[in-house]
Amino acid sequence: MNKIEKLIQLRNDMYSWAKIELVGTKIINDDSKIEILINNKGLKHTLKGKSYKNKEMIE
Repeated sequence: MNKIEKLIQLRNDMYSWAKIELVGTKIINDDSKIEILINNKGLKHTLKGKSYKNKEMIE
């Protein structure tokens, strides 16, 4: 497994963990005092966005 494949696997592992542990969690932004609900759409956007689909961009 090369370096890029390891990064992709790590990203997938993080996404799987976050889906179980973080979805539905509410946090408060310290600066703005706004409550933020972590949802699956936000996790996908952050961890599986367009930049992660192109192996050259991961490098």
